[in-house]
Amino acid sequence: MGADGRFLPREELHKRLQATGMTAGRPVVAYCMVGMRASVVYFVARYLGHAVRLYDGSIVDWSRRQLPLVRN
Repeated sequence: MGADGRFLPREELHKRLQATGMTAGRPVVAYCMVGMRASVVYFVARYLGHAVRLYDGSIVDWSRRQLPLVRN
C-alpha cells in the first residue's frame, strides 16, 4: 500500500510479489498470525491472477494443532 493508503499500481504490486519468490503457475498459501494481514496478500495475488489460498487460521491454528513447523 502507498503512503496514501491505496494499493500501489499493478506493475509495482507484481514486482513486489515476484521479489518474494511468487511465480505464475505455482500455488501460494497466504498466512500470518491470525489471517488478517494475509487477506491483503490473498487479495493482491488474486488480483494479479495467481493461484492463491488463504489459511485464515494461520500460524495460531497450525501451532495449536501441533503440526510441524519449519523455521528459515
